[in-house]
Amino acid sequence: MHFIDIHTHINQQNADAIRIYNLIPGENLPESFFSVGIHPWHANKYTIDQVEEIIKAHPDKCIAIGECGFDLLRSPLSQFEQEELLHAHFKLAQKYKKPVILHLVRASHIIGRIIKEYPDLTYIWHGFTGKIDIIHQLKDNDMYYSFGLSAKNEYVWEHIDEERIFCETDDRNDAISTVYEKLAEIRNTDADLLKKQIYLNFKNIFGDGLARQD
Repeated sequence: MHFIDIHTHINQQNADAIRIYNLIPGENLPESFFSVGIHPWHANKYTIDQVEEIIKAHPDKCIAIGECGFDLLRSPLSQFEQEELLHAHFKLAQKYKKPVILHLVRASHIIGRIIKEYPDLTYIWHGFTGKIDIIHQLKDNDMYYSFGLSAKNEYVWEHIDEERIFCETDDRNDAISTVYEKLAEIRNTDADLLKKQIYLNFKNIFGDGLARQD
């Protein structure tokens, strides 16, 4: 049974982990599975057509859309423009039947309204640092939350439903096993039990076919 690194910017293989690499349009394809989308920080550099071309060319390796979303601190686009771009990502996710990896900064008050228009999609909020109230507000959506070593508010990660969690390395060089160990410590559980649960969560989204080393 492998570790699952649900979101990484580090393009390297790990025999013990299934890693979803965050591909930026124009980059060389990784050997691993990948997600592709337009990060809010770089939303004026790429087009949604470029994203779709990559999905169409590599439908088996591209297993998720994103990261995409809102960043009301650092994006060069206005809130309205970011919202339009996010709708475009969600429509691609519907078209190709793929989950969405979200980047959300100062946008929890916005995302709940938008995803109501896409109740058929599955979402993974990467690097979640919000409060438990946000999770309660989104409980009727198919939303998962990903933990990284920069996560804040241990109370949230202590109490969130185990069937809704993932772990990630994001842009850090830490081993994914270290991330699991930290989350297991916060949740006061055994790291092996956590590993089994996250593996099941991965299977629930991606199916048995991907729950293996790629």
